[in-house]
Amino acid sequence: MKYPSTIQWNQITKVNSLLEEAGLNIYARCQTTDGKVYIEADIPTITAFEGPQGNRLFKADTFLKAEPLDKYFSPEVFALGIIQRKDYLLASHEVKVECYKKNIHPAYYKAPSDDADVMQDLPNPIPVTRKEGKRTVKYPNGYQGKVDFYLKMAADRIGTSDYSYFEGKVKYFLKRQEEWLKTNETVNI
Repeated sequence: MKYPSTIQWNQITKVNSLLEEAGLNIYARCQTTDGKVYIEADIPTITAFEGPQGNRLFKADTFLKAEPLDKYFSPEVFALGIIQRKDYLLASHEVKVECYKKNIHPAYYKAPSDDADVMQDLPNPIPVTRKEGKRTVKYPNGYQGKVDFYLKMAADRIGTSDYSYFEGKVKYFLKRQEEWLKTNETVNI
């Protein structure tokens, strides 16, 4: 059985401190499976199911976010994947149900500035259709958000051993963005 190293424990501690700073009551933990060490966190969400009369019901649930704690792991990126959903995670069950019904991804939901309309402050909601029971995801601006994120990470790590990793990510998502721009006629800016 493989046990987490001090560096891996420090990464888990960093993730937990970032989540705590964001005001989220979610804690990452360590899990060893098949000789590999993983970081895991249970993220609150809702699940839809068919009720006894054929109607759609919703229940509170969680999904497991897990990543291997290897040389490519970044506590900031792992925490950001959770923090970007903060407004959704702190929302009531009813709001989460409305987001589900309107196909609003948890990362796109923003809490309203007043109580008039829960969905009023959503910037340019993106219509997403589900085909054959599978969930489809559509990026409003392609991979530009990932390009911007990894550019910042690379700039912050110039001169360190991590720089080449983030430089590779930037190059990869720039190619993906270029492909996306060729196949999409409109861009939401």
